[in-house]
Amino acid sequence: MKVTKNLIKLVMVLMVSISIFSCSDGEDGATGPAGPAGVDGTDGVNGEDGQDGEPGTANVIYSDWIEHGFGISAVEAPTEGFDIEAPEITDDILNSGVVMVFGVRATGTTEDVELTYYQLPYTFYGSLQVEYRYRIEPPTSDKAITSIRIQARSVDGTDLDNNASLINAYRYVIIPGGTATSASGKSSNVDYSKMSYEEIVSQFNISE
Repeated sequence: MKVTKNLIKLVMVLMVSISIFSCSDGEDGATGPAGPAGVDGTDGVNGEDGQDGEPGTANVIYSDWIEHGFGISAVEAPTEGFDIEAPEITDDILNSGVVMVFGVRATGTTEDVELTYYQLPYTFYGSLQVEYRYRIEPPTSDKAITSIRIQARSVDGTDLDNNASLINAYRYVIIPGGTATSASGKSSNVDYSKMSYEEIVSQFNISE
């Protein structure tokens, strides 16, 4: 009886072992078909275009307002002038840049002053008859710094008297060659003599 039970157990163990080995030694099955394609993701929203930057002004040079140098006495001559030192005017500026000189005239009362700007050369006609010009004077053996000579001249040849100081103050603006003159950052051939002082100030963000 014991022999029979032991034999049955042995047979069952052998059958389980054979079954395990049969499963482990079998060949891999065929690769199944590909699954369906996934749904495409939603496209992201495009970002907004940035605003154009301001025109380049890093290389633009401008002076403070400089009081006229004709003194406080009437000028008893048909022409008179004075110098403004401008060491920033180099040979490169003279060869490829632009130098502009502006004047300002204050009229009205102390409580209500009106400022009018002029780009030199400029001539007052009518009862005033005064012409204002300038020239650039490079350094010499006697003068080491470049200067701008402001010249006032009576149109009718009479003495300037107090009309020499019709323009109260002056400032110069220097634009090196190749400086960007538009919001696109590109240089362009601009005739600055056609632009007002207010346009130049706006174009190059010049501080008052």
